[in-house]
Amino acid sequence: SSFYAFRDYAKALVTYRMGDFNGAVKLCSMAIGHDGSFIEARYLMAESLYGSGNFNDTLVTFQDTLGEATSVLGTKHPYVVMVRSRYGQILQLFGNPNAAYKELKAALKHAKHYYGAGHPSTATVMNNLSTTYTAMGKLNQAKQLLEQALRIVNRTLGKQHPQVADVS
Repeated sequence: SSFYAFRDYAKALVTYRMGDFNGAVKLCSMAIGHDGSFIEARYLMAESLYGSGNFNDTLVTFQDTLGEATSVLGTKHPYVVMVRSRYGQILQLFGNPNAAYKELKAALKHAKHYYGAGHPSTATVMNNLSTTYTAMGKLNQAKQLLEQALRIVNRTLGKQHPQVADVS
């Protein structure tokens, strides 16, 4: 059963990367059908739903993925931090900055605990939170957090890294 779940997940990942989001959703459903606790397949399904424009199911699937990941791995696990940060980002994109703020503050707290304050993954969460601050009209806080995130990635990844070049 786990073999088939992983096989279908691997196919879904390739399908997603090729831009066939609807195909990826179907393959993720198959992977989850083989192994209901396959958190990575749930996450990829949420991203695929977003990519396909199915926004109603996107939020529900991200919320379910976060709940499953938290119950299996705990709140401080790095995968949960990543899912929580992306869920917060999606909430922000869908016009719910207050809910996004709550998720991103929790993600930032746990990212600092797990990775440390100066890690690029922590900077990613800071960047997501700065976008939410902007949407909430808290421009000074957004600017400070974005500048801090940029200092981290400049220091850790270097100015020539593609992620840094995109931000600067």
